[in-house]
Amino acid sequence: KLVEVRGLRLCPIPVALAVAVAMAGKGPPDIAGMTSLKVDVAGALPDKWNAEELRDLFEKFGEVGDVFIPREKYSERSRPFAFVRFPRDSDAREAIKEMNGYKLQGSMLTVSKANRSREMARETGGEGGKEGGGGKEGGGGKEGGG
Repeated sequence: KLVEVRGLRLCPIPVALAVAVAMAGKGPPDIAGMTSLKVDVAGALPDKWNAEELRDLFEKFGEVGDVFIPREKYSERSRPFAFVRFPRDSDAREAIKEMNGYKLQGSMLTVSKANRSREMARETGGEGGKEGGGGKEGGGGKEGGG
């Protein structure tokens, strides 16, 4: 049933429902069950250091569920690391193998499995971390970007 308010015919809905609709799509995505990779940049941040470009770069290994680039607290500048999340662990392992040591516009990427969850990072003050050893697992010297 429509309600008329100041000449406008409106559909009355509960406030809670209106808030829920307004909040849809806001906040962090559900990354439960995804494998998170930490991508570090050595040197200057490439021009292509944004979520869209990183998604394009990593989705050749499989579906990318999320890309997150933290920003500095007060300046809003991108930080020199990102998180790329894959629904399939095998896709994430292949991405590590191929992208660790990759050069993006001249800047070396270090790609490793993130070993802390978002919740753990909030509790300890920061996100990320690395697991296992380094090495160039199929990386080293690959050129990319423009």
